[in-house]
Amino acid sequence: MLILGVGGYPEMGRLRKNVVEARPVRLGSGRVVFYVYGHILGKRIRRRFPTLSDAEAFVGEMRAAVAPVVQCARPVVTTLAVEQIADAQRARVLLPAWASLTDAAKFFSQHYKPVVSHPLDDTIAEYVDEKTNRAKNRPYTVSQIEIILKAFARTLEIASTSEISTAVACRWVFDEQAGKEGRAPVSARTQRDRYDHLARFCRWLIKPKKWLLDNPLEDVPRPKVENVPPAILSVEQVQKILNTAWTDPAGPVMLPFFAICLLSGARPFEVRRAKEEHFFTEKDQGDPIFEVWESKTPWRTVDIQEPLLGILRHCKDHGVNLAYFSKRIFDRIRRDAGVYDEWANDIQRHTYASYHYAKHHDIKWLEKNLGTSERVLFRHYIRRTVRRSDAEAFEQLTVDWNAERRPVPATPEPRTISSR
Repeated sequence: MLILGVGGYPEMGRLRKNVVEARPVRLGSGRVVFYVYGHILGKRIRRRFPTLSDAEAFVGEMRAAVAPVVQCARPVVTTLAVEQIADAQRARVLLPAWASLTDAAKFFSQHYKPVVSHPLDDTIAEYVDEKTNRAKNRPYTVSQIEIILKAFARTLEIASTSEISTAVACRWVFDEQAGKEGRAPVSARTQRDRYDHLARFCRWLIKPKKWLLDNPLEDVPRPKVENVPPAILSVEQVQKILNTAWTDPAGPVMLPFFAICLLSGARPFEVRRAKEEHFFTEKDQGDPIFEVWESKTPWRTVDIQEPLLGILRHCKDHGVNLAYFSKRIFDRIRRDAGVYDEWANDIQRHTYASYHYAKHHDIKWLEKNLGTSERVLFRHYIRRTVRRSDAEAFEQLTVDWNAERRPVPATPEPRTISSR
């Protein structure tokens, strides 16, 4: 066993702990290695070497590094506290042998800029503006970034960048308030999205802005999302949703939304942002399509076929706005149709893609109408266990136009909390 012991005066505090040991250790495989461990000037040493000569060489380097400090160790009268002396010793170990502690302090004072706190709302606005103008992200992507970051600031009542910490970030990412509020926490996918957006925002605050020292999520594991087969609605459930939307107490105002999402594959947010003039369903307007717009320009088109075309034309004949959306009515229809608990964000797109592929096996059509790639379709959207008979029944769906409107519920409807 090699032991490097460096003595010191009692007044020198941590110098008495300058001991490094090298000991042989036999591994489970039978091989012998040499562990070097100990403390040098308050710095913990933990190293493993394959041979004794390597361990001796390392111990020699440690002896050479600590010798100048030990040689000049002597009783002195100083106004420094013990902690300040220990800080100076640790700083000396971090610097190379040729560097001066005084020169290092001068360099630090000339180039170091303290982190200045900034209003969080203004910082988020600047970050969103950079994402829009410099990174050239899609308007919807930027809007989602802004919504998530503003929800972070609003939910935790954070006013400045200096208040962002690991505890605060984890409390929001993992929705730790859910139990106290008597509700279920947000899904793993939402937690992952929160984590990603907040981590990117913090990295931007560190570099290039230099408004934050460390990323609070650096050592926090990223939430994992389990890849499960996509959930889809049965033909009976889709029929129930359409009929329930037609007979809703507020009128059939939400029937176009459910019909478009279920029978064309358009994204829910694309339909919510649509305007009446984006739907071309009349015979004199050419092929029936739905134009999906990004900002002020059309992004793509979604073909409208039967039975969706007949449903939309019937709604227009009854004065229903095809672009209407209400969160309250949306939740009520899902509850009354019995699908509220099994609902997922893209379950309507999954349903359309699975039934259409089971009947037609036309992946190019789905790529165009759903606005995604073949790889994503097979990985996330298409459930291949759909029977052809069910797919044929799906394309024959219609609405019971003779059904009477349901009465207004006597009890107040439960409030829902957004996942964001």
